[in-house]
Amino acid sequence: MAIRWVSSPESIRANQPSVLAIAETLAAMGVSIWIAVTWDTYLHIAIGASIAPLLLMRTDESCVRVAQIVGKLMQPTGLLVDYTDEVGLFRKAILLVPVVILVLLWPPTIFLVARMAAWVATLVRQPLVAFAAIPGNWTNATVVLDSKKWPDILPASDNVPAAHRPTFDIPGMIEGVFRTTPRNLPQALIWLYALVIALLIVVPTFAYRWSLKSTAIIWFPLLWAMHSVRGAGKPLRTYLDIYLRDPITKIVLWVSIAAIIGFAAKIVLFNEWASFTVWWNATPLRQVLSLYVAPAEIQWWQVAMVINSAIAIVMYILARRWLVRIEHDELSDESIPRRVFRVGLFIRPILSCYTIACTLYITIRAASDWELPALGTKPFPWM
Repeated sequence: MAIRWVSSPESIRANQPSVLAIAETLAAMGVSIWIAVTWDTYLHIAIGASIAPLLLMRTDESCVRVAQIVGKLMQPTGLLVDYTDEVGLFRKAILLVPVVILVLLWPPTIFLVARMAAWVATLVRQPLVAFAAIPGNWTNATVVLDSKKWPDILPASDNVPAAHRPTFDIPGMIEGVFRTTPRNLPQALIWLYALVIALLIVVPTFAYRWSLKSTAIIWFPLLWAMHSVRGAGKPLRTYLDIYLRDPITKIVLWVSIAAIIGFAAKIVLFNEWASFTVWWNATPLRQVLSLYVAPAEIQWWQVAMVINSAIAIVMYILARRWLVRIEHDELSDESIPRRVFRVGLFIRPILSCYTIACTLYITIRAASDWELPALGTKPFPWM
């Protein structure tokens, strides 16, 4: 598999990254940083990054539960529309205003209530499954989905049976407006109503997707927490081949190389250039980035990120070497590669969570008025 320029239904099902999706994520991060520079605030970053996990705990069970809740709550709207189709003109004129208000406000309210109810139920019943779904859902939102794919109004999963899969997409929603609106209403009014529904649905759904992309400032270490391929039941050769060909693996490799180079460059500049810290803080943009670069000190979470990057690079190099040895029948013991990958894929999510927790903490600290302790040289802020 290779990285596509733009997404397609096939690439989305295969969880295949697209250049457009990555460019949109970088643009969303740029806009977020621009807001921080212009208004001198980290509040939007702190809020967006804090609520991101609540939006990413999507599992197959939660998708089915959302569809069931929406199906039940949408019934009153349909009954009311059918009723207004049968009443006389005078009574219809009286009922028009409440009907329009209800139909405009009811769907967004239903979607919000259904998402929250399904999230709470999944978190209570399957907390580990819900948390384990975060890396995959975040990666899908930031490097797979782009603007060519209309956002889903309701969460969906290809692993859910078609009978239980939500079919609420934006074009279908707009088409449903013409199908369910009372037939005796003027055509211009129906078009106006469809436009309002489109704005109420399209704007929030696109804003939701872009808000997730902007959280990459904090949540990009989730890339190291991704298991690009599951090894259960797979021969080692097949496992390594899929791992090396997966575009996510290559993205993690390049991000890891960039992280190590950036960390090394900071250390060299700090030691060789006496006024490096002063130069770095000379512009508002670099002042904002100082929160994460920390030019005057080495943060523990940065060390964790470098270790994570080194593990990812070593795993990639070893995977290539082991695959060559397997192809030449030179690898007699497959237990060592499997053990190395098992340990590496266990450590990487832990280091990722630690890095995210620290960067989220310092962001909230910079955005709030509370006197929270600085990270400094402590491994954890509460030590």
